[in-house]
Amino acid sequence: MRFGEVMLKLGMINDHQLDIALKEQEYNLTSVGYSEPIGNILLRNGIINDDQHATALVEYFKELSHNESEPSYVRETAKVAYNAMASRSRENSISDETKIIILQKISEYEDKIGQFNKSIATLSKMELKKVITETIDKEKKEIDKLIGKIESLRKDLEQFA
Repeated sequence: MRFGEVMLKLGMINDHQLDIALKEQEYNLTSVGYSEPIGNILLRNGIINDDQHATALVEYFKELSHNESEPSYVRETAKVAYNAMASRSRENSISDETKIIILQKISEYEDKIGQFNKSIATLSKMELKKVITETIDKEKKEIDKLIGKIESLRKDLEQFA
């Protein structure tokens, strides 16, 4: 389930508002190469408030953490995100904005892992020459580094959420 669908399900927005936000997101992607998150677009345009955004994020991460069609590393990150966002009232916790930035960075790393995995799968189908084997090994090392970064960010979220 996508974030906009969660907001629809929760009754925070209607289909028309989501369609407008999606069109703005697509326009931004094609015109400047940046795909702003739907929640940010809805916030910026005054369609939702910060509390609604945070509530929808909690529900989104909860649903994502239970979605068996997602890779395990995505579900694990969603669990950490859910716990971080659900514990908003603790003293000495990081701000919701910081949590969102950390989660966006984790998502970026997860996307890179997905790209490396696709590349490795494609390269593995080729005749395994030395240069291909070296490239596969290099990409596997990059995946390991990214997984380490994700684990570090997850620990930060768990500790300071």
